[in-house]
Amino acid sequence: MNGNKQNERGRYLLSAKELCHIALSAALLAVCSWIAVPIGGVPVTLQTLALFTLSGLFGAKRTTLALLSWLALGCCGVPVFAGFTGGIHILFSPTGGFLIGFVLATPLTAFFAKRGGVKQKTLAFALATLVFHVCGVLWFCMLFTGFTGGGLLASLLTCSLPYLPFDCVKLAAATFLSERLKEKV
Repeated sequence: MNGNKQNERGRYLLSAKELCHIALSAALLAVCSWIAVPIGGVPVTLQTLALFTLSGLFGAKRTTLALLSWLALGCCGVPVFAGFTGGIHILFSPTGGFLIGFVLATPLTAFFAKRGGVKQKTLAFALATLVFHVCGVLWFCMLFTGFTGGGLLASLLTCSLPYLPFDCVKLAAATFLSERLKEKV
């Protein structure tokens, strides 16, 4: 026995190629997180560009495992998040809600993006962006501004609305990249 687990058909649960894709994808997420422009409390990074591109290339299983690997590394203190930061405390920062949104939206987004053409990918990425922003705004409200007395509006203005134009550009770029690269993977 070599210690690798096999499914009921005798095949390995993850091939060596899939493991390499997952590891390289987690590394890509880290590098794209480090490319950050600080604007207010939430930096503009390229991690959503990477996440969407990976979703369009690899589908739900590999993309979700890469995302969870990247998050696990970051929560353990490895500096893979924006600003070369790491640690569980990042989940309780202004960007924590976006990270939670990544986990919630990525499996379904990647499932549809991998199977669709340009229109389906664009729609999947747009819906995922909506989920990211809703989670980010609600998290920001819960931890920082509250839901009453203009807190929701303040949260929208602080961590969502100024970033939507950047997200639209990243969404379009990810659609283009995943279409161009899909035959190479």
